[in-house]
Order: sequence, then C-alpha cells, then structure tokens
Amino acid sequence: MKVKLKNMPAVLKTAAVLLMAVYIITESRTVSGAVSGAAERCLYVVIPSLFAMTAVSSVLVRSGVCRSFGRLTDLPARKVFGMNGEEFAVFLLSMAAGYPVGAKMLGAMYDEGRVSKRRAELLGGLCFGAGPAFINGVIAHQLYGSETAGKVIFVSSVTANVILALVMSPFLRRGAVPCERGRGVRIDAGTVTECTLSAGRSLAGVCFMIMAFAAVSSALDRTGITTAAGSLLSDLSGLPVENAHQVIRTILDITAADGMEKGNWQLLPYLCGLTSFGGVCVMFQIQAINSGRLRTAPVVLMRAAAGVLSFGVGRAVMPYFLRNETVTVSTVRAAVHRETSPVPSVMLIIMVIMLFVSVQETEKHRRA
Repeated sequence: MKVKLKNMPAVLKTAAVLLMAVYIITESRTVSGAVSGAAERCLYVVIPSLFAMTAVSSVLVRSGVCRSFGRLTDLPARKVFGMNGEEFAVFLLSMAAGYPVGAKMLGAMYDEGRVSKRRAELLGGLCFGAGPAFINGVIAHQLYGSETAGKVIFVSSVTANVILALVMSPFLRRGAVPCERGRGVRIDAGTVTECTLSAGRSLAGVCFMIMAFAAVSSALDRTGITTAAGSLLSDLSGLPVENAHQVIRTILDITAADGMEKGNWQLLPYLCGLTSFGGVCVMFQIQAINSGRLRTAPVVLMRAAAGVLSFGVGRAVMPYFLRNETVTVSTVRAAVHRETSPVPSVMLIIMVIMLFVSVQETEKHRRA
C-alpha cells in the first residue's frame, strides 16, 4: 500500500516516536542518567533563576502595571519599534526575566484579545531573553567565575534584540494600535496567589520538557548524530572537536552550557550567540507554555538571526569588557557554585503544590 505524500509527516512522526520508545526500553540506564542530570539542572538552576521572575511578571501583566507603564511610553515605542506601550513593556521585561516569561505574557495578552495571533507570533521572536539570573548562574559564575562574562553575554543579547526589533519595526508598525486605557493598577492577595500558581504550573511544564528533551539528546549522542554534527562544526569553525561537540549539545539545550570547557574565553562569543538563540529545548518549552496556540516557526527564525547578531556583538565588545581582566585571563579559575542540597528547590515545589491544593479545596467549598 502506497503512502500518500500528505500523510508523510504523520508517518515520520510516528516512526520517530516508536524509535524513541525502543531506545528508552533498550538503553534504560543511559536514559535514566540523562533524565537525572536534567532534573538536577532544574532543581539547581531553572527553578531558582526563573520562578520568582515568572511569578512577578505575571503579576505585572494581570495587575495592569504593564498597561499603565505602556501609556507613558506608547507614542515613542510605536514610532521607534512599532510596538504599543504595553508590548514595549513586555519587550523590556522579557529580556530581564528569562526565556519562558515573554511567551507567557504574550499568551496572556492574546487570550484577553489585546493582541492578534499573527502579531503575538512576531513579538514572540523579540520578547525573548535569558535574563541576568540565568546568565550569571549558569554561565558566567560556573564557567568563568567572573561577572564580566555575564555582562558581555547580556549586553550582546540585548543589543541583538534591539537591532532585530528595529529591523522588524516596519512590519509591526502596520498593526500597531494605541495602548488601551486600563482600569488602573490592582494588586491584591488573590492576584498574587493566582500568579504564583500560574508560575508554578508553567515552570513544572518547563522542567518536564527539559527532562523529556534530555532523553532525546542522549539518543542523539548514542547514535552518533551529535558527534557527527560537532565534527562538521569543528571543520567549519576551527573549534576543537570537543568544544564543537559541546556547542551542539548546548544548541539542543541551553542549560547544558555548564558542561563547556571552563575558563575558555574563546568560547564566549559562541555562548553569546547560543544564549540569544535559546536552544531547541527552549522552543519546545515555549510551545508547551502556549499550548500550541501560537506558531513557533517565526520564533525559531528570528532567534536564529538574533543568535548570529549576538555572536558578532559579543566578539566586538569582548576586548572592551576584558581590558581589566587581561592579567588574569590566562590563569582564570572558574568558581563553580552549587548548593549542597536540592532541599530549597524541593521545598519550593512542595509549597506550590500545597498552595494549589489549598486553592482547589477553597473553590470546592465555595461551590458547595
């Protein structure tokens, strides 16, 4: 029986899932180790660096703070970037808050009808950033033991985002509408509780996606695909083979950046580009947060362009930032900091679950 061409994507997806299932069954120990490592990264890195900002950003949107700020910057933001004031506020906040935050805020605006689907998809490629907490916690302190590396990465990422926003401004300006006048700022216990629960659910989805993607990455490693891609990158870029392999792993999952060679400043421009791109796993996280409502393809294309820009900016600004560190660059020793216990993150998860259960019970009693 011939398979119709229009059915090929479904056939390929089914085959990929079946092959993955076979791999998990036959290589259970390898998969277990990969997932355990991903869970550890979630406990030590993702939750501590993103939870607070995810909750706060949700409060800023739902309470009306972003809309109030937007009214102050509405006209200049539309003239320069083609965004209204509220969209500009999300653009600024997303670069400081962490990868999923911009997507979550845009998703909330789309659900409330304040932005169209096409516009939300375009803005999704701009309202995107790792945030200082992630950059310093995962890369700067662990790989270089220096805040200078974090400054280079952050400046390059922000600069790339601003350049990309200026390039996209003619397209955004067409559909830009003045920022709506809201009902003022309202922050109460109910809003904070709801936003905290929402942040917990979002981060749970992000962590589950990281752990699932770790299994996929281990399969690519085991089958030699990562090695082949790393060797090709090494030939094209001149990077040592092992460094190139780690770059490929970081393209798949940005949280794997902590496995790169420590103290190697030649890798810093690559880390700038990788951080600005975000990695394949982050794209899946964004898809999970938006529940498939918004397309991810525009985000992938725009972040790839941002990654190239960030690489160039990072290479250009490095000499200026490293002038005061040239004496110690050759002898740098990365200070790898890690908590002795995951108890704080575990307790945070338990607290969110308890809060969620408490709210659910309260709702049941009200309905009764």
